[in-house]
Amino acid sequence: MKYTTLLAIAVSAAILSGCTTETTETEVTETTSETSATTFNQYILTRGWDGNELLESIFYLGEYHPLPMSIEDKPDYTLSDGFLYFPDGSYARAAVDNDGRIVALNLSADTAPDDFSIYGIDFNSRPSEISEKVGFANAVVGNEEEDIMFEFTGGGISQLTFKFSQKKLIAVYIHA
Repeated sequence: MKYTTLLAIAVSAAILSGCTTETTETEVTETTSETSATTFNQYILTRGWDGNELLESIFYLGEYHPLPMSIEDKPDYTLSDGFLYFPDGSYARAAVDNDGRIVALNLSADTAPDDFSIYGIDFNSRPSEISEKVGFANAVVGNEEEDIMFEFTGGGISQLTFKFSQKKLIAVYIHA
């Protein structure tokens, strides 16, 4: 009797769940997609830019100056002893590659051109604007009340660093 009741329950469960003794074949179609490394960038998920866009957003002296930059294209600029001097008297530390192109700039709030900005961040920006405008940094060191530094790497750039002291942006380093 117990086995008959258990068998009846099992058969009822099988019927209610839609199980049958028939075998059905399901056609499986496999789809493959390829994503080009140049068009997809994992950093887009945490940042609104790719490396080229960021490097093209470097703005000072009334125009954009993307990195890398050839000093030959800027006859009013002077590159000397690791410094790039601008026609308005401002300056920045600069690094060049083997071809003589400027690939990195280290700008200070005290010596950079007055209208300097990169991706909407200028020397009047606050620490909270970094994540809002630039995205999530690879590293954040310090605290907002004293000294804090936001460092971005990858995604088409070597490095982008924003350094704040007492909630004031004091230095920006960008390396293509």
